[in-house]
Amino acid sequence: LYARIRVAAEPREKTRRARGGLVEGFRYVVGQRTLAVVVGGFAVVTLAAGLVNATLPKFTAGLGLGAGGYAWALSALAVGMITGEALTGAVAERIEPRWLVAGLAAMGCIFFAFAWSGSAVVALLLFAAFGVANGFAEVVMMTAIHQQADAAYQGRVFGVGSTIWRTTMLGAVALAPAVDAIASPAQAITV
Repeated sequence: LYARIRVAAEPREKTRRARGGLVEGFRYVVGQRTLAVVVGGFAVVTLAAGLVNATLPKFTAGLGLGAGGYAWALSALAVGMITGEALTGAVAERIEPRWLVAGLAAMGCIFFAFAWSGSAVVALLLFAAFGVANGFAEVVMMTAIHQQADAAYQGRVFGVGSTIWRTTMLGAVALAPAVDAIASPAQAITV
């Protein structure tokens, strides 16, 4: 499949050679307001997603979905994400970084409704809706990075972002047992 792709040689603009390293990438992200908001905003999402992911088996079991509840929830999330990404790509002629606000706000509101849904069917529908919002937000986030970062820094921005996002998600998974010890699954998801 890839062997058939031909890339036309286009004249490249001369860009200043960027220095390497994660620290330099972090400085670049922090120095660019839009990139700092996009990377930081998505870090909050991955923190919440990590906590929800660690809480999800207990939450879905409490809704009566049993041992397979986690799989049902992830399936609903996947269908939603695919739908959100496809719709965003099909509908949006131009994507603006500020749209991330709407996506993140929708995700937060849907998480809250999901946490207190009380019904397996409603919870799965809400988690699918969360997936749609998440798919939208991911397309906006990736597009914003490509639009806002200088070509010489794009790899570093994605590297810094990926490091932060994985750290926040896995950090939340690590903190989940402590949250689980003092809160119900609905309270943990609300947090």
